[in-house]
Amino acid sequence: MGGRITASAELSARLSDPEIISGTVEPAQAELESYLEGKCEDAGYGDTLEDCIDALDANDAGGYTNAFTDVVSTSPVTDRSSALAAYRARMTYGFTQTGTTGQAARVPEGGEDLLVTAFPTLTDAQRRSVLASAEIDSGYPLDSSSLGWQRIDLAAALSAKVVLDVHGTVVDVVTGQDETSVVVRTPNGKERPYTGGHASSSHSHGRTTANRVR
Repeated sequence: MGGRITASAELSARLSDPEIISGTVEPAQAELESYLEGKCEDAGYGDTLEDCIDALDANDAGGYTNAFTDVVSTSPVTDRSSALAAYRARMTYGFTQTGTTGQAARVPEGGEDLLVTAFPTLTDAQRRSVLASAEIDSGYPLDSSSLGWQRIDLAAALSAKVVLDVHGTVVDVVTGQDETSVVVRTPNGKERPYTGGHASSSHSHGRTTANRVR
């Protein structure tokens, strides 16, 4: 638990630097995707990563096959839902809540940077709302002293469909999706993809990232 908390805080500190994103993270992502696409094409699974993932069912049962169980994670991982359940079980390792439960969501300063690559079109405030919607309850060990890091369910947040209203407010976060997405829900209930900028328009104003380096 302490290791996860520390790792999350350290990772967010690095992802808060736009130069690390553009100079290290994005080139590494492009290199890895190119390598995997080449391997997929050689194996006959398609010439794009999306085709390969679909062919191998890697976003569902084909990518989640871990029969290991123990007293903490009691069910084998067989699909996305069970994988998320296993992750959440290991967030608390079976400890009971000894602190105050049901407290308001608490997102640590800089926590939003953990989602900067998954949701590049969202603002810091919107990404904080995603983390708040996906976090676990208060009161578990290390919660009161971790400034909110203990509650972050990163696996859930990184599998979310984020719904905005026309003013850009996060109104719904649906976790457990095959891929991340952001949509705008209009007053008549229809949804359309969100590309950035003002939710009431379709014009993108690019990425918004934190400029601080901790």
